[in-house]
Amino acid sequence: CGSGILSVAMAKLGATVWAIDNDALAVKATQATIQQNNVEQQVTVMQASLGQGSSMGHWMGGEIADEVDTLPAESRFDLIAANILSRVHVTLADEYQRSLRASNAQPGFLITAGYTTDHEAEVREALTQAGFDALATERMHEWVAIAFQIYG
Repeated sequence: CGSGILSVAMAKLGATVWAIDNDALAVKATQATIQQNNVEQQVTVMQASLGQGSSMGHWMGGEIADEVDTLPAESRFDLIAANILSRVHVTLADEYQRSLRASNAQPGFLITAGYTTDHEAEVREALTQAGFDALATERMHEWVAIAFQIYG
């Protein structure tokens, strides 16, 4: 959830948001941002990680200081937006797929960001192998964001 700004934006657009991060400082920052923007009713914040994400350590490297809850990868989300390093996207590709509530009539959506063009191909390949189809790609200088969809 980082600073919480994306959670606030999604909440202001009408979404119910579950904001997670394995970094306690990011969780505190998100809680403050949510309160400052009056979206506490739409956003739940917790220190956690999806599936095996916690086993990867802190996103900056090293160990996680606190015990971090693990959210099981089970069908519960319509959209996952993850602004994290490419290695995390690659590792979580199958868990993203299992976490999205997708059917033949309604796809689940995944927005990946937080990585540079030199890692774009490996992220795209891992998510394609997990069953995702790329919908759109945005680049700003060396940074990449890709929107994917998947049907159940």
